[in-house]
Amino acid sequence: MKTRRLAVTGLALVTALSVGVTGCARPGTEPGGGNGAAPAAQVSPADALAASVRKLNEDTFTVSLKMSVMSAQGAMDPKGKKANLAMKMDAPGQSLDFKIILLGDDLFVKYTGLPGLPEEWMRVDASKIKDGSTLDIMPEDDPMGVNNLMKGIVNVERDGERGFKGTLDLTKSPTADPESLKMFGDKVNAVPFTATVDDQGRLVEIAADTKTVSPLIGDMKVSYDNFGKPVEITAPKSSEVVEMPAELLGLMDA
Repeated sequence: MKTRRLAVTGLALVTALSVGVTGCARPGTEPGGGNGAAPAAQVSPADALAASVRKLNEDTFTVSLKMSVMSAQGAMDPKGKKANLAMKMDAPGQSLDFKIILLGDDLFVKYTGLPGLPEEWMRVDASKIKDGSTLDIMPEDDPMGVNNLMKGIVNVERDGERGFKGTLDLTKSPTADPESLKMFGDKVNAVPFTATVDDQGRLVEIAADTKTVSPLIGDMKVSYDNFGKPVEITAPKSSEVVEMPAELLGLMDA
């Protein structure tokens, strides 16, 4: 039973990271293509969806995630290389609070609910964080997790003027642990999702029907809002900060 609870929590986290809760790229980065814009009629649904995610890299915004076992709120400033994220996981028999702040080359992390970790904020040099790490909230080559998202898409089609629908394969996410997902069977290979863009072509919502995999985690929805509003982020007080242990950073990178 404990193993299943941990798997459900892991599944929720994989889903959240697969649809881009975090991560922004430097301006001008466009994975898998050139800088030229193709006529709308020639743009495939997959390319149009990827473009809507890349647009999030052009301005500040807030992000919110909601699902039955997890919630998260944050603010991102891609050009200023600033971000904060507060995530709470509350699966049956397990509770965890996770906070992260990025200010230039300084990354601060704080966990509540994991025995053995420091109670203070843990600082790490952002340049030491490897690609694919759970701490890599602003990767330079993956705006808003677009590579994770696009790698997991099985199919996608347009749904009205500003909508998309399709299916995701969660096992294709770089953050996925195939062994832990096995207990959910083939359901993780075809999770229905929908997405919506605004009149500027920016992604404003993506939702995954994850209750088809496990009723315990229900549906998941990520929303993006407050474009262009200033993002004010303050570093923790130095008296409340310790350096992150090297072994813990290694586990995050695994």
